[in-house]
Amino acid sequence: MKCMSPEAQSKLEQIFPQEQWSAVIALLDSECGSGLPLIGKQGAIGIERVQCAALKLSEGSMEKLGRAVQVAKEDWRDVLVAAGFGHDVTAHREWFKEGL
Repeated sequence: MKCMSPEAQSKLEQIFPQEQWSAVIALLDSECGSGLPLIGKQGAIGIERVQCAALKLSEGSMEKLGRAVQVAKEDWRDVLVAAGFGHDVTAHREWFKEGL
């Protein structure tokens, strides 16, 4: 992912099987990245935060990931709140430390 840190990439690899990594990356890059409405002011960290929220909500399911991305495309703040990342701009970093 263009905007994701090594920690976020590692989390993606914990959640999804290897054969789905490229599809997950492609979906997040194309549909849940810099093209999100009003995300530009958030910068790379803000984009990573939304992408991590979508990953967390996916629970390793491409179907759930797709739903989270759709919600993010309408209002990415809803995805942040649903994932528990809405209260703190660094909450997704704490998630990196958690196990599955």
